[in-house]
Amino acid sequence: MEAIACLARLSASVHHAVKLWDARPWTPELRAEREALSLLHFLRGQGQPQSEWLAALSAGQTLSEPVRQRALQFARDWK
Repeated sequence: MEAIACLARLSASVHHAVKLWDARPWTPELRAEREALSLLHFLRGQGQPQSEWLAALSAGQTLSEPVRQRALQFARDWK
């Protein structure tokens, strides 16, 4: 199992938030993962049902195949 390097900081603000920074080397796989997650956050923010995200991801012609596959995987697992 690969160890994940991260840096964490506890905020002293009213919300007591914890910030995490991913310190893994920036690989093409991580880049695709980050792009896929950003895309899913955008699609979820549109207020459409999950079936609409899946259709948009499947039809998106501007997505690279690694991003599309990763986004579809995340979308299926996201409840």
